[in-house]
Amino acid sequence: MYSLTIVFGPRATQWTLMYETLTAAVLARSHLYGENENSNKTDPHCCDDDFGQSICIKPEDVVGILMEDLDKSKQVHVETALHQARTMAASEEAMRQEPAVREAQSRAQARARMGGGPAMISPRIG
Repeated sequence: MYSLTIVFGPRATQWTLMYETLTAAVLARSHLYGENENSNKTDPHCCDDDFGQSICIKPEDVVGILMEDLDKSKQVHVETALHQARTMAASEEAMRQEPAVREAQSRAQARARMGGGPAMISPRIG
């Protein structure tokens, strides 16, 4: 699955089209840029994606097009999440080894054992 994010116009408006194959995405990108056309780049070029969306835009208005392989993008997100989890685990281990942190945790645990937690207001019924 591939997506084409088209950035166009003076306000950098974005539209995304979706395609099931790389060939379809590349053809759409070329068509929107006006690369395969003998027509004027001021004439609107219309393009349909594989999921019922259509766009008509002048190639001269296109600022840029991002083509993304969504299967590879998914893998990048998985790897990023794994990296973040490993980083968090390493941080937690480093904190457990840090003397100042261990001391603060010990004090907090001692206060909790002695009932030294935060004050609580109990409603008196009856």
